[in-house]
Parts: sequence; C-alpha cells; structure tokens
Amino acid sequence: RSQKLSLAAAATVDPSCNGVKTSQNLDYLWLISLDGVTLPAEEQSALSLVQPNAFVLEPFTLEVGNLYDIALSVTFTVSGKVATESVQVLVVASDLVAVIGGGSDVSVRRGDTVVLDGSASFDDDVALLTGAAAGLSFEWECLQTAPLFSSSCSLTEGTNTSESFSLVADTGSVGDSSSVVLTVTSGARSSSASVVITVAAPATPSVQILTSVNSVQNFNPSNQLVINAAVS
Repeated sequence: RSQKLSLAAAATVDPSCNGVKTSQNLDYLWLISLDGVTLPAEEQSALSLVQPNAFVLEPFTLEVGNLYDIALSVTFTVSGKVATESVQVLVVASDLVAVIGGGSDVSVRRGDTVVLDGSASFDDDVALLTGAAAGLSFEWECLQTAPLFSSSCSLTEGTNTSESFSLVADTGSVGDSSSVVLTVTSGARSSSASVVITVAAPATPSVQILTSVNSVQNFNPSNQLVINAAVS
C-alpha cells in the first residue's frame, strides 16, 4: 500500500493486414474494479494519474486485503474495434517498524532516570502518522543481561505511557546491564526493537545516542553520515 503502482501497456494495430503495424489512432481506457464492480468514473479520476498507455496509482490509494482488477481497453478509432487486457493486483499488508529513540546502547548513572521513547514506531500502511496515532499497540519488557541473566530487570520501572518507558537506576550495581525490548503490534503483525542500558558509576558521563538506528541502516556512501549524541 505504501508503494506506487505503475502499469504500462503496448498496443499496435495492422490496419491494412499487410504486416505493417502502427500505434496511431488508438484510444486507451483504464478501469479499476473491485469484486466485479467498476469504480465510479469520478472515483477513477481521483484515484489514478492516467497517461494514454500508462496507469499510475500513488501510494496509499488502494486498501490492504483487496484484490483489484485493472483493465485496459484499446479502441482503434478508424474501425471501432476494441481489444481488452486485464491484470489483478492484490494489496498485501506492509511491515511494522518498532523504533526506540536514543540509539541501541545507553549508559545511566546510579540514581538517574532514563526515558525511552517509542512514539516514532510506524506502520508502512499508514501515511503521515506514527506511534499510537497510527493504531499501534505497545508492550515493553526489561530483562537483566549482565553480569548474570535474570528475568527481573536491574532497574526500577518509573511512570510510563504506552509509547514511553522510564527506568530508574536506583537498584543493582555499577556495570549491571539490562535489555529493554519494545514490541509494537497491529492486528497479527508485530515488530520489535531493543536497547541495552548499563548502570555507570556516579562520576561517569551519561552517554546517549540520539540518532535512530533505523535511520542509518541503509545509507548512501556519497552522503554525509551524521549521528547525534547527548552527554551529561
């Protein structure tokens, strides 16, 4: 649904039946139908950007789960003869992407609070909205990973909302690490992201990467790479 749909056609006619084909005097008509019902003309024009031999639908035009028929009728205006071809397009669900703002590794001093933000998580099927506004549900989980694995978190859970998760480093020891996992769901789809939080000594600078890991997974080598961090 988040991708542009482009279809192109080639049509020719042999008006003199002598093997010489031409693409002149041809009229193209594209139609979209759903469950055997052709969409109204005004809806067709609103949905599609039509060129004579090309059909383009912008992202987020079609609905997930629907099987559309897109038909092309070509009329030879000299004789009135018509040829028709069609294709079926099934719109499948896109991926969810869980995003925890602040990078994948965070250090926090004893007594300090760290707040993790998942509001930038998104559904590729929903345009211009993220987080709960895009219909996502949030589940946070914290496990101690070092020095020993434990199903209990070495940090104390603070005041949280569905999109944010706060932890206070008032328990455990310096050097303890915990993994916080965010799982976002929408229907049967889900996606997870995680961050490791390490308890640092009181005099140790607190470091947090602010750039989202997802934003630098695919990078054009000709561009400048910028990663932002906060140190306190």
